[in-house]
Amino acid sequence: MKYSNTIDTISTIIDTHGFESTFVSYNFPIRIATANNPNLRSTTDIGVVQQGIASAIGGNKSIVFTEQLHAHDATLKRLTRSFCVIITTSAPPIAFPTIFTRQLSDLPEDVNTAVLVSSKSLIPVVIYLGSTALFDYTNEGATSSSHERVSLPPWEKALDKPVTQATLSDAQALAHKTLSSILPKWVDGILGSNVISHSSSEGSFVRFITPHSLLDTCQLINDKISAGRVIDKDEEYLSALLYPFALRQRMTTFHLKNNNNKPYLCPGCPFVEISQSVGENDSIYTNVNCPEAIQFFKLNPVNLREFSSLGTTSKNPSSMIFVDHLHNYSTADKHLLSSGGIIFLNTVGGDTNKTFKAFSPSALKSNKRQTSALLFPYSCHSIPNNKAKKVLPKKCKCTANGEEPTCIINTGCPALVLQDGKVTIFPDICVGCSGCKISCPYGAI
Repeated sequence: MKYSNTIDTISTIIDTHGFESTFVSYNFPIRIATANNPNLRSTTDIGVVQQGIASAIGGNKSIVFTEQLHAHDATLKRLTRSFCVIITTSAPPIAFPTIFTRQLSDLPEDVNTAVLVSSKSLIPVVIYLGSTALFDYTNEGATSSSHERVSLPPWEKALDKPVTQATLSDAQALAHKTLSSILPKWVDGILGSNVISHSSSEGSFVRFITPHSLLDTCQLINDKISAGRVIDKDEEYLSALLYPFALRQRMTTFHLKNNNNKPYLCPGCPFVEISQSVGENDSIYTNVNCPEAIQFFKLNPVNLREFSSLGTTSKNPSSMIFVDHLHNYSTADKHLLSSGGIIFLNTVGGDTNKTFKAFSPSALKSNKRQTSALLFPYSCHSIPNNKAKKVLPKKCKCTANGEEPTCIINTGCPALVLQDGKVTIFPDICVGCSGCKISCPYGAI
């Protein structure tokens, strides 16, 4: 069984639905990349939603990725002529029908639902992507789309018909009716849970809200809160949502331990071995655009030229490491390699360039690292799939000794899980990179 991360899942969704216009704000926390969509446009957070809506009014199947949905984004002077889906990672004001997604495995069908609702109601539909779905893995088969292509309505039903309060209310009522027929009102993440959260995978959460039924849904949320607790990171949003209706003045909050949403890395991520090879006081800089790795290892995003400039002004340039893909290197940049501590990620079997020394932890830590760049054997685009690693249960002693499982903490690999106090490796996900083996202090892998 193969697994897809959030980036792969979203890319598959875009390609499957045939979105004709894709707008991504620079602030969106994950990279959107899809080979089959040449119309992908990155833009500032301001105005990105309106661009997507305008594109849908013109008849283009549109999807928007924004870090935050603002109240002024709700301006709708015309009904759309094609569907428009807006995916946001900050809790949005309920200006359009909104679907809440906490698990990555739910995202494909939530997009299917949003497309269907938007194509029927001729108004945009918002998907709030919870933080637990941002850096996650799901079964690759779950990313397929079951949505049938929708036919465009006649022009007179959309572009030539200005929005009035009556037409907008009719559209919202239709959206609510459609959502009610597809999604349940509430989902309980834990059986019998009295914890409520939109963003965490724990507890109960409301599945969707529409402006047309906002008061009724907020009353439902209020009743749930009365019988339970709210996870602290949701308190501000739920308070703002319920405040206009004077439903609650106070909430009993609940802090979810270990809910730091540290991102999962791709199994075999090159930065795992690189980070474990450098010294404790070394800083890693990179031109690799991977938000998960940057967040996980606290990397510093720069390009080679910027890194070289930083090296000339640093008091301790030997503590600086730079990582980039080999295809970004040009011989014109050869004079910059004297900065030292430079690693290029190679493609598997794709380059026979002998310009750089082969990567090894000892070569990286040696005093000679100033003289030549190192070549890591593979890149993020070509992680090899070797025989999966196995754990020797008798040697796995971290939790028995009251310690955190070092292999899980250091690698961020979704193939590693803790079961009954022992680390288990899922062979379907493991690529045999040995990152966990390097981390294990007891030689259990």
